[in-house]
Amino acid sequence: MGKNFRSEDEVKEALQSKVGKVNTVIWDYLIKKFYVNEVLEGMESLSNLVKEYRRLQQFISQAAKEDGLPAKAEFPVTKKEGSSVITREDIIFSKILAYEMGKVPAVKKFRREALKGVLVKSESLKSWVQTMQEKDGPPTRYLKVKDRDVSIVTEGDRVLMKGCFSPTEEILGLEVIDLTFPGDDGWVNTIPVNASGILGQLKKVADKIIKFYCPVWKEYQAVGFILTGKVPLISKVRYSYKIIPGMPLQITMKLNARITPKALSEEYTKIRQKLLKKKRVKPLQEKSLTLVEFFLEYDKNDFTWKELMQMWNEYYPKWAYNEYSNFQKDCRRAINWFLGSRVTYNSILKSTHKSTHFKREYNST
Repeated sequence: MGKNFRSEDEVKEALQSKVGKVNTVIWDYLIKKFYVNEVLEGMESLSNLVKEYRRLQQFISQAAKEDGLPAKAEFPVTKKEGSSVITREDIIFSKILAYEMGKVPAVKKFRREALKGVLVKSESLKSWVQTMQEKDGPPTRYLKVKDRDVSIVTEGDRVLMKGCFSPTEEILGLEVIDLTFPGDDGWVNTIPVNASGILGQLKKVADKIIKFYCPVWKEYQAVGFILTGKVPLISKVRYSYKIIPGMPLQITMKLNARITPKALSEEYTKIRQKLLKKKRVKPLQEKSLTLVEFFLEYDKNDFTWKELMQMWNEYYPKWAYNEYSNFQKDCRRAINWFLGSRVTYNSILKSTHKSTHFKREYNST
């Protein structure tokens, strides 16, 4: 297969003639993964590049759809959460937390004054919130502006802002206060609230619980507990991960110190098995590590793969290559090891956004 293009721009123009306007994120990804270079080197055809582009384009569309984003989202970022299986020990621990939170003065005061000492039934929670929303009035809105030569002064009960604002430059928009609460359909609902109303007070109490007493709870769990008395179930291990195709997969784990090192290792193993194609990821050998260091040391744009291979053979005769295509593939394979190419994004994206995670963490016990 011969060389038909002299530069990346020529490849991009040819690709654009086939697929229309080229998505900049996908294009950068194709360059980073050497697809464009392979076309330049004559190792791959333009038609294969077009196929790869359309595959990634479809992937972005699917990822965006899963996350409720616009179908033409510029970047396929997917955030997921999970937790370990709830055990009897977890249930008891969760009940203890709820018992202690029930004694918090702010919770007792809200239940006494706003609920008249009677908890809301779970099946009536959503209608109660909607009723309070209507009673409280329009949601509180804040004007968001850039801070430039602005001073805030008080005159009696009044708070004044002194300064000049340009509507087109200084005013950034309006913000509202949102409250999250559990829905009976398994979703976590979000509504705007009036800061001075009952729901505004409820949000303050829930936020106070999370900030000062029980940081393992989320707002919707604290709100559900305050109103209904239901116990949010807290597992020993909770984790989250953000998927950006072509980038390393980072897993964030939050865990209770009561979990044993052995149990933690087992939980992490389960997470890795879910995210990786193989149960075990073998460490790179010395040759592969050296390949990556060599590739990063020399600007690939200044050399062809053949020239790079010849330089490699001079420096490392014991790992010499005869075909530069094999040298290129080994370089790519080693780099992809670091970039998490073994992550099974498709299997992860098949999961629904219906909050089964919420159903498991928030149940009557």
